[in-house]
Amino acid sequence: MLFRRDTQLSVRQLYKSLPNKEISIIIASMYATLSPAEKSVYTDKAQRELQLHQAKYPNYKFRAQPSKPRSKPKKKRTGHTYTGMACFNSQSNFAEISHLTAEDILQTPDNGLSSIKETLFKKLLQ
Repeated sequence: MLFRRDTQLSVRQLYKSLPNKEISIIIASMYATLSPAEKSVYTDKAQRELQLHQAKYPNYKFRAQPSKPRSKPKKKRTGHTYTGMACFNSQSNFAEISHLTAEDILQTPDNGLSSIKETLFKKLLQ
């Protein structure tokens, strides 16, 4: 971590367009090529940082936090009300009526538009 902190800015300036993952790979390979004497400088720094942290926070104990779910569950489409067939006049109006539930579609009068109702109903069931 300390080696990365010391070298990241210079590597970032050399490779401005690379993503962070690639920068990390470069820095790791740079650290791997250091001599043991150069690595000991950073291990000594790490020991000093650890001692300072322990002195500052004597009762500190790492506790991993549970990870948050990555995707939200889909919401159920309920509670919408709709009356009439005004927006069922063409198939281009699907976006306007996409909030309807299956119950809404089944309760609307047919008015000769049963194919549109069937298509909407199939989309809602998917």
